Amino acid sequence: MTDETPPSQSSIEAIEDAWSVPEPSVEFAAGVLASHFAEGDATTHATAEAPRPRWVWLGAVAAVLLIAGLMWAFLGGQSFEDQLEAREVRTVALGDRATAVAQPGTRMKWSVDSDGTTRIDQSSGRVFYRVDHGERFDVVTPAGTVTVTGTCFEVDLESPTMKTHNVRAGALGAALASALVVTVYEGGVVLANDHGSVDLAAGDSGRVSDARAPVRFDPDGDDSHTAELADADPASKKSAGTVAGDPMAHIARQARDIDRIREEKDAQAVRIQELEAQVIELGGAVDPKSPEAAKARAKMCASQSRGGNCPFLEPDQDTLMEMARCATVKIDSLGFVDNPEPPSPGMIAQRLGVTDPTEAEQLHAAATKQYEGYNDSLREMYLELGGDEATAEDASGKTLESFIFDQLDRELVGDIQRRIAEERAGLRQPPVDRSAMPLEERVSRLMAESGNEFERLVGDSLGEERARELRRKHDGWPGSTSVHSGDCVDGEP
Repeated sequence: MTDETPPSQSSIEAIEDAWSVPEPSVEFAAGVLASHFAEGDATTHATAEAPRPRWVWLGAVAAVLLIAGLMWAFLGGQSFEDQLEAREVRTVALGDRATAVAQPGTRMKWSVDSDGTTRIDQSSGRVFYRVDHGERFDVVTPAGTVTVTGTCFEVDLESPTMKTHNVRAGALGAALASALVVTVYEGGVVLANDHGSVDLAAGDSGRVSDARAPVRFDPDGDDSHTAELADADPASKKSAGTVAGDPMAHIARQARDIDRIREEKDAQAVRIQELEAQVIELGGAVDPKSPEAAKARAKMCASQSRGGNCPFLEPDQDTLMEMARCATVKIDSLGFVDNPEPPSPGMIAQRLGVTDPTEAEQLHAAATKQYEGYNDSLREMYLELGGDEATAEDASGKTLESFIFDQLDRELVGDIQRRIAEERAGLRQPPVDRSAMPLEERVSRLMAESGNEFERLVGDSLGEERARELRRKHDGWPGSTSVHSGDCVDGEP
């Protein structure tokens, strides 16, 4: 019979220290031993007659408890907590189903339960969230809570001082009056606080303060909600720019004045056109070559989109000069470049009325090439801004565009837009080397030149003349057209 040498007391203590397990109840330990001695076979009786040393039973009990603990850990799952104070753009994983891209100045902490339920406490800053479908996911701020199940959205908890990216003509007052702004890129969220809630879908924006219910608003629309919010929340009245001597109030008034002057200018151009038409109808004549008539027409055509009596695709030189003066850039696009899915075969040919199978196939190849190149550029820019790989691969072009554009220096974007307008008027040469361009310029040119890029790709296969002919059919590519204007400067550009 082999002698059994029991371990020393120090070895037992080392084993007990190495395995941290919960203390078993008296009933549990008794049950284990009772079960052991309840067996009626000979082996059990032999063991009972010659009991093993105490350390063997301690080891057996510890093993049972260890296995129970491991089963609880692996089957029950574990929760965890973490926090972040971002001094630069930071991308962090929030468990297995969410990613956050935090801008500098962001403070947040989060907890993720074993079932995936997640709570984010965001006390400051601006964060882009990408959340896969699953259990409840809440972003809690001092002003309100954002609840989602799966989406891409941004939570912007505004500081007391106005941030540059929110200063937009027509939205300044609204932005100043809000404490929290939520922008939804994909999916949907619920924005709520103690005063109420609002459902936000893809493309929606919502704002809320801690003293009033959330509302849906247009960040590029008017500021009609400002007074309402300020009246409901006296504390926000100061941030809304109603205090005498507040420089932000002065900026808000200037923004409204700019909008009013632009509206008056557009109305005057339309009125001039109406008066000219009346003169001609009554038998009079208006010299279209007179400086006054040419200037009035140029102003009208510079701001006119497709469908009016001014050429959209090929404006005359007077109109181009007026567009340069007001930093106006017109864009025609087939509208597929930032869609979640690439263009389907035959779609472009059908829009252009092309029935030749060979031409239809080449048009589809050109559209697919532009779609891939456009989205590759967006992904590169998104990653350059600190975005995560998963979102870069899965998110639609619209989502990436929205995220990228919200990080840009708007003043620099305006300067670049003016340069593009001046290039189109022949007042300056386009840049030859684009490798060293700032991100703002690469984004602006990618969007502004989407129509030209498709014409170039079509021209590679069908020839330049045919490409131009197809683009002229609808006074620009069929799909969408847009007019982007900046501030008009006095005198010649």
